[in-house]
Amino acid sequence: MKRIFLSTLTLLFSTLVLISTINRVQAADDLAISRDWVGCTVRGYDPYYDKNVFAYKTGSTAILVVTATADYRQINVSNVIVSFDWGRNYSVSFDPPMKVPRYESRVFTVTLSVPDTSEASNLFLHSYTIFVEHVNSTIEPKKVLKEETFKDVYAPDFAVYSTVQAEAQELSQILSGMPDPSTYYYYYYSNEARLLCLRADNETAAGSLSYVKGNFLDAKMHYQNALDLMAQAYSAAASFASKYDAAMLRQFESTANVFSGLSTAMILIGIATLLFGIGYIIKYIGTLRKTDKSQAPT
Repeated sequence: MKRIFLSTLTLLFSTLVLISTINRVQAADDLAISRDWVGCTVRGYDPYYDKNVFAYKTGSTAILVVTATADYRQINVSNVIVSFDWGRNYSVSFDPPMKVPRYESRVFTVTLSVPDTSEASNLFLHSYTIFVEHVNSTIEPKKVLKEETFKDVYAPDFAVYSTVQAEAQELSQILSGMPDPSTYYYYYYSNEARLLCLRADNETAAGSLSYVKGNFLDAKMHYQNALDLMAQAYSAAASFASKYDAAMLRQFESTANVFSGLSTAMILIGIATLLFGIGYIIKYIGTLRKTDKSQAPT
């Protein structure tokens, strides 16, 4: 009897432990979190960090968009916090808490002013953790149930650009979006424009090399030189195209005048031929009359 009691007690304890474990697993799955950064100065690959980044210029406004999706039960979100490695937290709170019905999603935004590079260096990327706090009720008394966390596996990916670095990257993006003038002008493309484009390519390459080394001021200078040279190349190509068009127009007009002169000559020749033909016919008729008279009986 004692053994049966002990076996039953052991089975009951194991069941309680299993239920507790299941509940902990379910609690961990209460909320799925995803994030995005909007309004970036640069969003994508940065050659200095050799990584895809969400980059913001110092002093600008960064907007974090957090999407929270409830699982098997309603979640009441009371606070969304993003904590950065430079030691500051940024948050948005909800009172009453924001309801996230089960199997549905809600979007939350956290806005922050990007600090100076003296606080958050631009020489390396920054990591951050997102916390979504949810409570047991939307009315008092409320009790915090949990803080769901999110940390990107690709972190760190947040970059704080200095003013010069941001300006260098903006110039680089403009250059990368500028097509070669020959794309528009085709055979109008002059040697002058071609040489200017080659010089611009050299300046761009020098700027990229400086940027990778972290010499952002030098990179900005080279990128600006490249942009100026490309503007000159477009101007040279347009000027050449204009002169080419004018020359072609003059040639066309000259050819048209030649054909016009030929047409006038042909008309005169036609008229002369016609008059000659008419004169010949009149002469032939006169000859026939004389012949008729000479053959008449006397």
